[in-house]
Amino acid sequence: MERYILTKLQPAEEARLRRSAKGKSIRALVYSLLWWGFLAGLWAAYVYFFHRPFTDPGAFIFALLMVLPFIPWKLHRYLFGYTGYAVVEKVFVAVDVPLKWYDFPAKKRVKNSLADSNVADVMTLTLRPENSTDFMKLTLVHPNITGESGGPYYNEGDSVFLAGGFNFPVKVPLVLTNGIVCPTCGQMTGAGWNRCKWCRTVLTDGTKAE
Repeated sequence: MERYILTKLQPAEEARLRRSAKGKSIRALVYSLLWWGFLAGLWAAYVYFFHRPFTDPGAFIFALLMVLPFIPWKLHRYLFGYTGYAVVEKVFVAVDVPLKWYDFPAKKRVKNSLADSNVADVMTLTLRPENSTDFMKLTLVHPNITGESGGPYYNEGDSVFLAGGFNFPVKVPLVLTNGIVCPTCGQMTGAGWNRCKWCRTVLTDGTKAE
C-alpha cells in the first residue's frame, strides 16, 4: 500500500533542526581532520626517528587508525546521509543484542539506562524517503526505545524527519506532551522539555514548555 507524507514539521522547527544537524556534521568533519592530522604527524615522526620508510609494515597501524572516523564514528553518514522526510514502512526490534566493538559510541548512550552496557535493544527501521520508490534501512542502538503504550517509539506509518548529523529520526509531528526521543543521543526526554536533559540538544524554542 502506498504511503505518503501527510504531516511535516513547522518551517521554523525544520529550519532549526537542519541548522543543528549541519553544525554537528561540520564539527564531526573538523574533529576528523584534526585526528587525521595528528596521525599524519605521528606517522612522520615514526619515519623520522626510527629511520623507516613510509611503507614500512609497522607504519600501517597509522593508516588503519585513519578509518576510525568512518568506522565506528560514521563520518560518511554525517556528511552524506539523507536529509528529509520519510515514512516508516517496517519496524523490527531485537532485544538484548550484544554490542560489537564498533558500537562503542552507543555504549555511552545505553550506559545511563542499563547496568550492563554491552547489550542493548536494536531497532531496524525500513524507511521510504519522500517522493521516492526506494527504501532505506536505519539501525538504532538503544535500550528500550518505547512510547507511551510500551511498544516501539517508531511505528509503521509514522512520518519522520531525518538529518545526516543526527543519530535518530525526529518523529513528526514533534509533540512535547508525550515526550520525545532525542535525535542526537536517543534518550527519551520527558513531557514538556524543549531541550534534551541528557545532551542539551534543543528540540524546540525555549528550555521547557509551560
